[in-house]
Amino acid sequence: MEISKYRESDLEEIVDLFLDTVHEINRKDYSPAQLDAWAPYERRQEIIESWQKTLREHISYVARCEHKIVGFADLTLDGQINRIYVHKDYQNRGIAKKLLFELEEEAYQLGLIHLDTMASTTAVPFFQHEGYDIVSEEIAIRNQIALQNFHMRKEL
Repeated sequence: MEISKYRESDLEEIVDLFLDTVHEINRKDYSPAQLDAWAPYERRQEIIESWQKTLREHISYVARCEHKIVGFADLTLDGQINRIYVHKDYQNRGIAKKLLFELEEEAYQLGLIHLDTMASTTAVPFFQHEGYDIVSEEIAIRNQIALQNFHMRKEL
């Protein structure tokens, strides 16, 4: 596996990974309506247009296996882990941990004192294992559908 900085040519593959992974991996914790609100296939082009700007502006990394994108993550300059996703067929191989390590290294270099994320119910155990604590339970509204998530933080 190789971790590298995000390139704009990665964008469409990243969005497809996101859509497919949310619908497959998160279905154990969220209803079909919640998954559709979170990762709406019919809004793929809107997601591409939105993410094009944010992935470029954030510190963004991509994980590849044999030239295929198998994960991605991004961090805002003020210490918010915005996204971290691993391909549905590459779960539990240490990919998210390696991506998170890269983000945490960047945070150290920026002099940040903590990192925050809004973790899905599915992702909470991963973040807890990596030293993040739950700060609060939150409800995000997407397309008029409520989604439970958790504000988590790690002191650096």
